[in-house]
Amino acid sequence: MVKKVLFSVLTAVLVLGFAAMPVAAATEAVRVSAAVMWVDTGIDVEAGDVLFLNAHGMAITGPLSEYPEAISGAGGQITTCNDGALPGMVCVLDGAAFGALIGKIDGGAVFFIGDSSSFVAGSSGRLYLAVNDFLGTYDDNLGGFTVLFEGL
Repeated sequence: MVKKVLFSVLTAVLVLGFAAMPVAAATEAVRVSAAVMWVDTGIDVEAGDVLFLNAHGMAITGPLSEYPEAISGAGGQITTCNDGALPGMVCVLDGAAFGALIGKIDGGAVFFIGDSSSFVAGSSGRLYLAVNDFLGTYDDNLGGFTVLFEGL
C-alpha cells in the first residue's frame, strides 16, 4: 500500500512538473542578402497570420565612394527610393527607403517591413524578403540582414 501511494505521489509530481515547464517557441533565422532581389524564406503563411521578427545587419545599396549614404539597417536609409529619381530606374518598392527590408507573398504586392517587430500577412503563400533598391541594380550591393522569426 505504501509503495502504491509513493508511486502515485511521484507520478503526480513528475506530471505536474512537466506540465508547468514553459514550451519554447521555435525561432527561424533567414539570411537576406542585399545582392539578390528576392530571398525565399521557406516560410508559408496564411492571410491574417501575424509574424513576429527581429532583423539585424547592414545593407549597402551601392558603391560607397559614389553614395556614402548607401548603408542602412532594416529601417532603410534617409534617401527614399522614388521611381523617376534617375531616368529609366524603377524601384522595387516606390516610396520606401533604399536599403529597407521589404517583403512579398507569392508574387503579390510588395510591402514595407523595415525595422518593425511584426506584420500581418495580407495573403496566403510563400514569404519572400529583399532589400529595397532599383530593379536590376543588386549586383553592386553588399551585406544584408539576418531576420529572426519567432514562434513559427
